[in-house]
Amino acid sequence: MIDIKSVVLPPENEIIDRWNSEDVVVSVVCTTFNHEQYIENAIIGFLMQVTDFAFEIIIHDDASADGTAGIIKKYQELYPNIIKPIFQEENQYSKGGFKPIPYASKFARGKYIALCEGDDYWCAHNKLQCQKDALQASDNDICFTSGFYLINDQLSSVHEYFNKRTIVSLEDVVIRGGGYMITASLFIRAEILHNLPDWFYENAPVGDVFIEIFGSLRSGALFLPEKTVVYRQFVTDSWSSNQFNIPCHVELKRLSDFQLCFEYLNKDFGVDKDSIQEALSREYFLSSLKFVVRDFLFSRFLLLKSLKISNRKYLLRYLYYFSFNEFLAEKLEWVLNLYRDMKKYIRKA
Repeated sequence: MIDIKSVVLPPENEIIDRWNSEDVVVSVVCTTFNHEQYIENAIIGFLMQVTDFAFEIIIHDDASADGTAGIIKKYQELYPNIIKPIFQEENQYSKGGFKPIPYASKFARGKYIALCEGDDYWCAHNKLQCQKDALQASDNDICFTSGFYLINDQLSSVHEYFNKRTIVSLEDVVIRGGGYMITASLFIRAEILHNLPDWFYENAPVGDVFIEIFGSLRSGALFLPEKTVVYRQFVTDSWSSNQFNIPCHVELKRLSDFQLCFEYLNKDFGVDKDSIQEALSREYFLSSLKFVVRDFLFSRFLLLKSLKISNRKYLLRYLYYFSFNEFLAEKLEWVLNLYRDMKKYIRKA
């Protein structure tokens, strides 16, 4: 793993001299908002890539109120032929319905798109080359890698998935849902992001969940065991941290939108109903964890809903799967106790 703080970046001409053609093959799409403390690490991770093909870096800043835009402009001046920023004058996400990744991807010229949010970063100089070579030689439309979790500036558990290259089936991608693939590791054929259905823009509550599924529709997802990314967890004002503060009615609307999108997946793409049922059950289960402290009764309602949807047979799988995550592992005892407490209700359901 490369220490991002010790990286010395080459000048732009040295990066370009490595390319065998000026035609852009890979577009790095980075979405950012108020990431002043982190965006420089992300940009360094992009620029340190060693490739034999041309790549561009598209950074979408959603009207950050801190110094994020200034840092982006600094690097744009140093690498004007590589970095292509998009600066919003007003925050678009707060208006509702805005999907920053698909929006920024519309400006991509590459055959492939590599995703990374502004508070994460890459820690391997051959990430793009490795993923491009692997996807180009395969029938898959999406690939992802292993990586590290960073919590309070401390590297946590390594997310390894498998110990060798593996094709993850569409069924498993659907069931494991968002958070299974680290977004910063996603590498996808551009045509997938350029041809998203209308209902994705209108109803999808979380974009990357369904992008992973769309990318896996044809032949599953290709996993590469290389550890290439660092994902920051529970960053202040990040999407993941804010999920622990949303009101109950907003969470119910989010879950309703999930269900609607899953129904579209079955109707429009023939995604297996059993996989969809388990995926929806998983969403309710994870939602119950978010409300453990704030609203016990609501959390209990969500867990019961999860058990009803899944016919109760997948609960232990969820508990095992999330045990690797230190934060969620702290909640396992609560979930088990609640499950025992609710047995009499579950039998009646």
